[in-house]
Amino acid sequence: MNKGKPILCYAMPSEVKPILDRVETLSEESYGQAKLYDCRYEGKNFFILAAGIGKVAAGASLAATLCQKDVTHVFNIGVGGSIDAARAPSRTAVIGSRYAQHDVDTSAIGDPVGLISGIYLTYLPSEEEGQKKLIKACEKFGVPYNVGTIASGDLFVSKAEERKRIKALFDAVSCDMETAAFAQVAYTYGKPFNGLRMISDAESAGEYEKNIPYCTEMATDIALEMLLS
Repeated sequence: MNKGKPILCYAMPSEVKPILDRVETLSEESYGQAKLYDCRYEGKNFFILAAGIGKVAAGASLAATLCQKDVTHVFNIGVGGSIDAARAPSRTAVIGSRYAQHDVDTSAIGDPVGLISGIYLTYLPSEEEGQKKLIKACEKFGVPYNVGTIASGDLFVSKAEERKRIKALFDAVSCDMETAAFAQVAYTYGKPFNGLRMISDAESAGEYEKNIPYCTEMATDIALEMLLS
């Protein structure tokens, strides 16, 4: 019988390439436009999912994987923007304590903004043991980190008023376009979930390109250290 494995989920090619360059790829499959890699690193077996950008790509590819593979734990690793530059400046890490979808809004029928219909949650859970492993990995590499809410939506948040809105509604520290979608699918399938985002931009979108190389390499270091812990 095949033993279950953790899965590391990524969105952009720039996020997944650094880790694929450092691990052994045993096999590769396609799920639509997504790629699933069966990998090994220092004796540890795991999956890597290159899902694509946005909530639909993230949710569809992870759901397809969980229907066909024995996955023990879901991790989302990548880069994100800061919602609170004082707490999460550029080139620091945000480890999710919970996950929200800032573009879900059925408040017109009396729901809180962000409430996910069907599962009736605004905040999706983060697994405590996984948080501890990510914290330990950040500390090993000397990466400053904040543990807090990660908010996701199909929007590159670049305007100050959008940051203020998301912070006020969800007390979010970071935002991106996939984490909460991965979290929702993991929750639906009964899998523990954790997310980590290296902050690529805190004050302006112009920081993004400059910080991407550092953030993706450091995210790789943290992910591999976490897997071995």
